[in-house]
Amino acid sequence: MTVLTELNREPEGEDTHLRLVVRRASSLGDRLPEAYAAKLARVPGVRIVHALTWFGGIYIDEANFFANFACDPDTLFPVFPENHIPPEQLRAFQKERTAAVAGRKLVERFNRLLAILMGESAAIALIGGALGTVGARLFYSVVDVWRYTQGMFPIFSVEPSTILLGLLLSVLIGLASAAFPAFRVSHLTIAEALRRVG
Repeated sequence: MTVLTELNREPEGEDTHLRLVVRRASSLGDRLPEAYAAKLARVPGVRIVHALTWFGGIYIDEANFFANFACDPDTLFPVFPENHIPPEQLRAFQKERTAAVAGRKLVERFNRLLAILMGESAAIALIGGALGTVGARLFYSVVDVWRYTQGMFPIFSVEPSTILLGLLLSVLIGLASAAFPAFRVSHLTIAEALRRVG
């Protein structure tokens, strides 16, 4: 799905077939002159003129791209009546200058990113734990610690149960280290998250 496909999609609803999209021929990112809004409003039959200004959208890195449009919060929902949000969220959207509205699919997509972040952190910690515990077992099975420390350290042996405990602790530490940032990110509004990226 592309942005142009979505803009040209046949929307559901009784009056939505009357919607007309006008854009600059050079690019979706280039705005029409502001004076055109008044000219378009004077065309017979035009009820509402609503401007959308493309400014792209990247969350953390370019793999997480999604479309962003600046808009007039007072005319957005009358022009796109097939989209609905609760009245209190609509009032907040209209009141806050930097507010954002996102579809359920986009929100679910970025919630999956939090799960990926947690899994990635646990995997990195597990690899580190495996390298440390298995490495210690190999090291102490090959090197005679008693001889090299002249009896200062006793003979060490890393048992399989110690390796399992080390791996479990590594995963728990990895999850704990990712949990706090993930919790903080999950409680940000989309507008706050976009302001903090970069």
